[in-house]
Amino acid sequence: MLWDVLMLNCEYCRRPVPSGVFLSNGRAIHDVCFESIQHKDKDLNSKIDQEIIKLDRFEFELKKRKSFAFKLSSIFSDSEAETSKIESSILVKVHNISKLFYELETFRMKIKSIYDYFLTYPPDWKERREIVVNRDGQHCCKCRCIINLHLHHKTPLSRGGSNKTDNLVLDVN
Repeated sequence: MLWDVLMLNCEYCRRPVPSGVFLSNGRAIHDVCFESIQHKDKDLNSKIDQEIIKLDRFEFELKKRKSFAFKLSSIFSDSEAETSKIESSILVKVHNISKLFYELETFRMKIKSIYDYFLTYPPDWKERREIVVNRDGQHCCKCRCIINLHLHHKTPLSRGGSNKTDNLVLDVN
């Protein structure tokens, strides 16, 4: 009975976590949920990449159809109807890509609170570094040096710090 009171709920699925990835804020996530998060992120990125490749193909075909040489060679065909289909397909692909980016952003916002309290570098560490570089510029926060920069925690994770961007600074190694 005491064990049930002490058991943490997963930050992702909200079910009890007897073991898994423990976070610096005293919470936890199942190993399976963490693997699911990583898989979903990769899957969404892969779908976006596939849609972009298809969009590029349609745009290339449309550009080719608008060339003078193509127009001249297609005098006796119904290329306008096919061009309209390609233009419609481009609009569909742009819409699909927008939806996928929105889904990815929504998903990343949901898991951000998990990655904020990872006890090691979170999977989105590169993105966090980019945010800090854009926020602070590409120089050390103390001496303004621009070489050998590393992203550091103001308050170390071992002392209760987090991976939130407000706890991260660029510093010379």
